[in-house]
Amino acid sequence: MADDTSTDETPVLGQIEEEISETRADLLAVLGRAADAGDGGLPTGALRREAGVPSGSIGYHMDALEAWGLVDVVGREQEGGGDPSKVWALTDRGREFLDRPAAHRLPTREEVRALHDRVDALEDELAELKTAYNQMADIVEDLAEES
Repeated sequence: MADDTSTDETPVLGQIEEEISETRADLLAVLGRAADAGDGGLPTGALRREAGVPSGSIGYHMDALEAWGLVDVVGREQEGGGDPSKVWALTDRGREFLDRPAAHRLPTREEVRALHDRVDALEDELAELKTAYNQMADIVEDLAEES
C-alpha cells in the first residue's frame, strides 16, 4: 500500500475520503476515465459538462482538488471566446486516490442517473402489473358470482 502521509497543507488520502463531496468525486472520476482513455487532460469546460458541475462552482472544486494534490493544470486550451481554459489532469496522488477501495464505492453521476432511471422503469412496470392484477381479480370475482 502506498504511503498515506501528508504535509501540513495536504490532508492524508484517508481524510480526503471522509471529506470529499459527490461533486469532487465526480470530477475525479471524469478525469480518471479521461486518463484511462489516453487523454492528457480535459479543459475546464469539457470537464464541467461531463461531470455536470455548474460553471460558477467548477473553479472552487478544482482549487480544492488541486490543493489536495489530486489534480494539476497541465496546459491551456481554447474552448470558445475569451481566455484559454485550464486543462486538468490527475496527478499520481489523484490516481492513487482513485485506486483506493473507498473511491470505488463512490458511484459516478452516470451510475446514479442510470439507477434512478431503472427505479422509474420498475415503478412503471409495477403499476402495470397492479392494474392487470386488479383486472384479473375482477374477472375472477365475476366468474365466481356467475357460478
